[in-house]
Amino acid sequence: MIYLERHIDEDNLHRFYAVDINRDLFGTWVLIRRWGRVGRHGGQSLTKSFETLSDAVAEQSALQRTKLKRGYLDGPGQPNLRY
Repeated sequence: MIYLERHIDEDNLHRFYAVDINRDLFGTWVLIRRWGRVGRHGGQSLTKSFETLSDAVAEQSALQRTKLKRGYLDGPGQPNLRY
C-alpha cells in the first residue's frame, strides 16, 4: 500500500491519496485508489482491473510519481510497501 498526504496550512488543504493492490474473488489483480480530506470518513475511490501483477505495480508506480511531483509526501506512520 502507498499512502501519501499533502498539507498546505495557509489554504487549509489537507489531502490524502492511497493506492493498494489486491486480488478479487476471481483472481484478477485490482488497483484501488482512494483520496479525500485527511481526517474525514469517506472520500472517493476508483478501482481498475489488471491481467498481471506487474501491470498493476507499473500503474501504482506511475500514480505515485505523479502525486510526488504534485507535492504529496509519505503519510505519517504509514508503511510504504512495495511489491
